[in-house]
Amino acid sequence: MREKRYGTGQARIRGVAVGSTAMHRDLVHYMKTHGIHPVIDRRFGFLEAPAAYRAQTAGGLFGKIVIEFG
Repeated sequence: MREKRYGTGQARIRGVAVGSTAMHRDLVHYMKTHGIHPVIDRRFGFLEAPAAYRAQTAGGLFGKIVIEFG
C-alpha cells in the first residue's frame, strides 16, 4: 500500500486495495439489478461535517453516515 504525504507531513492519503475495477463494475451491476441500496442512518450537509464525525464516533448507528456536497 502506498502512502502520499502532503505539505509538512500532517496530511496523508493512503490507498486501500479492495478489489479490481472489474470486480467493482460487477458489484455495481449486481446491486442495480437486484435493487440493493446501502442503509443510511443520517444525512449531514457539508458544513455539518463535524457533527457527522461526532455521530460516527458516538456509536449506536444502524447504517451509513452521509455527508452531502452541494
